[in-house]
Amino acid sequence: MMAYVIGLLIAAIGVGVVLTVLSFFRLKAVLARQYRKSVESFFAAVKPLVSDDETPAEILKMIDTLNTSIADRRSAMMLFSCLTDSRWRHAVPNEMNKIRCEFFHRRPELERPYHEAIYCWFMAVTALSPFFGKAVRFAMDEANVERAVNTASSKVAARKRRDNNHTSRPPELRAAGI
Repeated sequence: MMAYVIGLLIAAIGVGVVLTVLSFFRLKAVLARQYRKSVESFFAAVKPLVSDDETPAEILKMIDTLNTSIADRRSAMMLFSCLTDSRWRHAVPNEMNKIRCEFFHRRPELERPYHEAIYCWFMAVTALSPFFGKAVRFAMDEANVERAVNTASSKVAARKRRDNNHTSRPPELRAAGI
């Protein structure tokens, strides 16, 4: 009798493991489809901005940074860290906001593709990482998406500059001799 109970427990655990693995693979397939769809939408939305001659260099630089980080699995983790660091702080208007406002005032038809590109990048990056992506989507509201994308893209650019110097210390610390 005890052998039957132990056998049933082992079978139940085996079935549970198999169902968990199948569920994980199904989740990965859904996320892969969502990532592919979001990446295609990102490039479709960016096309009018890149092809326009009046697009400021700062916006083009941000698009390039988003393009290089769209396949990086660490981008969702970076968005999560930006969200936890600055969630309760108010965004301070900066030069980039002024440039965007002036540009979209002159070219209002390009504002929608710009916001759509940011949203598609956000969806693609959060689809790459199941845990951090879900946490970011849960915690982020629509108003914070653009601010977090701008912060994350500037951090990616800074990391790229640091990686080119072949050292883990930022340039300001190296210059100070620390």
